[in-house]
Amino acid sequence: MTIIFVLIGCLIAPQLINPKFGGIFKYIQEFQGFISPGILAAFVFGFVVKRAPGSAGIAALILCVPIYGLLYIFCSGTFEPVTLVRIAFLNRMAITFLTIIFVMAVITVCKPLRQPKVMPVRRDIDMTVAPEVFWLGAVVIAAVVAFYIIFW
Repeated sequence: MTIIFVLIGCLIAPQLINPKFGGIFKYIQEFQGFISPGILAAFVFGFVVKRAPGSAGIAALILCVPIYGLLYIFCSGTFEPVTLVRIAFLNRMAITFLTIIFVMAVITVCKPLRQPKVMPVRRDIDMTVAPEVFWLGAVVIAAVVAFYIIFW
């Protein structure tokens, strides 16, 4: 599969020079809009709502592409003849996320699990944090702050 995806990437890459894509970063952002809101919605909703059925999560993953796709077509400005209103990338992702959360809520209200989902507790795994982790975390945070100060 890796070879297939590398070949697909090699075929797509030369097309991204076309000005209609707006550059590689805009292309990556738009592509993520088709995937990220559904994954985040399924995770957050399933984590918070213990009676959410698996079908709600599946619906989130399936509906993300058409919902964001419609917003992309009608609200991004890319397809000028059919643009209804221009909505920024992050706002389109937020609208997709909230719409999916609403659909998951409707599914959960209509067909909740009989028993709340209980996360298993693993007592056989040592979750003690090594003391080096705190110092390494502090180094990473300090480096990020330094980079902002230097390069901003």
